[in-house]
Amino acid sequence: MADSLIALMKEKEYSKITINEITEKAGVGRATYFRHVKSKEELIVYKLKMCWERWAEEAGLRMTTGFALENTEAFFRFNYANREWFLLAYEAGLSQTLLSAFDAIFVEQSEAKEQQYANSFFKYGLFGILNAWILNGFEESPEEMIAIGKKIISSIVYDATKN
Repeated sequence: MADSLIALMKEKEYSKITINEITEKAGVGRATYFRHVKSKEELIVYKLKMCWERWAEEAGLRMTTGFALENTEAFFRFNYANREWFLLAYEAGLSQTLLSAFDAIFVEQSEAKEQQYANSFFKYGLFGILNAWILNGFEESPEEMIAIGKKIISSIVYDATKN
């Protein structure tokens, strides 16, 4: 159903896509739709989460949730590979939905308050970089963004250790 929604987003305005159109294109009934999701936004979150899990597995990432500096490269390559539907999501005003998806993917649930703050810091920071990249139309290559991301993250980690 998520693929059907994305295909329909290429054809018409997101707000005008109906549940009937999604289910018809997916070859399922409305009951199936409502049994699995509550909204079109949930389909976007599901799609992003499934794509990341597949990407992470194929890339052999050891850590697929939470933040790991070693995943910076995979993060930018993944987003670039999926840029077409990220741009569609932004055109539809769904930036917050993408942030929700990244929240579900990248933030490990931790009992320790300090770790919760660190996870939030990196999630919003990375999403901020991604947001700017999307708004700039993915002008930079993944390699350029990897260098930018690592430079920003390294400078934060370095500066934090000075004190």
